[in-house]
Amino acid sequence: MLDNTKLELLKSLKKNNYDFSDLNKIDLTYSLIENIGDKDGFIRDGLVYPVLAHLLHDNVLEKEELIKIARLLISDQYLFYDINNEEEYSVLKRSFTLLQLAILVYKHNSDKSLSDEVVHDIALSFGKYFELESDLRGYDELVGWCHSIAHSADLFTQLFKSEVLSSESIAVMLELIRDKFIRKDYQFVSDEDERMVNALEVVILNEKVSNDILVKWIESFSIFEKGEEWPGIYIILANIKHILRSLYFRILDNDTHKDLVKVIKETLNKIK
Repeated sequence: MLDNTKLELLKSLKKNNYDFSDLNKIDLTYSLIENIGDKDGFIRDGLVYPVLAHLLHDNVLEKEELIKIARLLISDQYLFYDINNEEEYSVLKRSFTLLQLAILVYKHNSDKSLSDEVVHDIALSFGKYFELESDLRGYDELVGWCHSIAHSADLFTQLFKSEVLSSESIAVMLELIRDKFIRKDYQFVSDEDERMVNALEVVILNEKVSNDILVKWIESFSIFEKGEEWPGIYIILANIKHILRSLYFRILDNDTHKDLVKVIKETLNKIK
């Protein structure tokens, strides 16, 4: 738990444009990592997240330290912490770990600050995590934003921009995304579809997988067990429509991908 002195330091760092001069940057970094999932939304979102993000991004830590931190963040202590949700708000630690991993991959994409091996390990661990994550809450009145799926989308976006992942690995991740949205136990209402389409747009516009794979992936949204009970029927249809409609309007004016626009429209018509 961060004491008042540390909280005032974080406020001062934000106010002074994240000037880490004369600070023990490594100690500060690990102190913030330990509090990455603080239940106080202001501390977690407003202080820990931005200060830690700048520490990881602003060339104040050596490459070896960043690699060490990346490996810590994909461990059972953080990305897989209480993955079975025995604690009510353990998702906060996992979800805000995702945001810092996205920062690390973003930085590697621009200046090779990690190593390709580490980015590959992040992708592998993240895929396993994403498949297992079952706490899908967007906003919680007591603790604020949980947002595990939206934050996952941010990491997907950076991983899809990297040169490390093969087209085969990306195709597997697309399957994981589809499976997460074809569900009738939780309706996504906190902009998860738009955040995920940011990642999908990277795949499409940069031709990260073949067009045939994309067509089959879109068509696969029409293949699911709808069931006969409400509101499950409504929820699963809403989740599918939201992500496909978001993708449809994102690429609608791109002449290169008119065939995908057509397939999305046909798939939506199938599931009316």
